[in-house]
Order: sequence, then structure tokens, then C-alpha cells
Amino acid sequence: MNQDIAWMFARSILLVGSGYLVGRGFLTDEQATQLVGAAGVLFTIGWQAWVRWNTKAVPAGVVTESQNNPHVPTIPTVSAATGARTDAPVN
Repeated sequence: MNQDIAWMFARSILLVGSGYLVGRGFLTDEQATQLVGAAGVLFTIGWQAWVRWNTKAVPAGVVTESQNNPHVPTIPTVSAATGARTDAPVN
């Protein structure tokens, strides 16, 4: 599941919940809009922190060594957080 799909579900739940609160008179339309927008910002920050948790960057020297040495097999990797592609040597 990517961020767009997860946010779609979260936003739908927030809209239903805030719609209920507006209907009962606990919130105004403006407050509900601001609440869903603020939740979106917090969701995005939380998602990015979760995706990047324990993600280790490949040192530039390791990639350079593997590219210069034809005897070191490499595995292409793609970072889940940034989408950057690197070729890391097999250890």
C-alpha cells in the first residue's frame, strides 16, 4: 500500500467522522475542513517518518568501489523512501 491509497482511506474516514460531527452541531463546516487538512499534514509527516525508519544510506565509496571493480557482483537496490536507485556490492 502506498501513501496515496492509505491517505485516501484515512481521508474518507475523517470526512465521514467530521460530517457526523457537523450534522450533530459539534463542528462548523470550516472547522471540519481545517481538521481534515491538519490531519492530512500529520498523516504525511507520520508516513514519511515510518517509511524512512531504519533506512540506511549506501556510502558513496561502496558504490564507487563496486563500479570500478568488475569482480565484485552488485545488486541494484531502490530506496523505499526516496526511490533512488543504487548498485550495492554483494557481501
